[in-house]
Amino acid sequence: AYYHVTAYNDNGDSAKSKAVSATLDSTAPTVASTSPANGVQVAVTDRNLSITFSEKIKVICPSDATITSAPTCPDSGSAVLAQGNAKLYGYIASIGSSGISTLSGNLVGSAEQLQTTDTITVTVEKEWIQDMNGNQLESDFVFSFTTP
Repeated sequence: AYYHVTAYNDNGDSAKSKAVSATLDSTAPTVASTSPANGVQVAVTDRNLSITFSEKIKVICPSDATITSAPTCPDSGSAVLAQGNAKLYGYIASIGSSGISTLSGNLVGSAEQLQTTDTITVTVEKEWIQDMNGNQLESDFVFSFTTP
């Protein structure tokens, strides 16, 4: 896009400024890091999950109504699903989170703990994540960690 500026006052309009251009970012966000990291073992008392993106993102309601791994929009929803071998640990990041670089939350409540000898698979669903310019995460991001 090209822009120029014109000022005005009681004497009329000024001459147009030089035209300048601006290009919107067209690069999709990516997952830069996770905590816990992929493939590590964590204590059953660890509850925190954190996903950091390459840039600020917003969590949106996906346009595909057939998504089955998250609640239906617009009432509720989440961009991140954490599931163990036999237990759904939960959803993280509600619709409307915006201008953030990190999504984080607890996998279980304060009086709960992770199951022993479990593999927890975390999926960041691409349909829910956009950068601030509307570029969508290009593919689901999946990582996992285990408990002793």
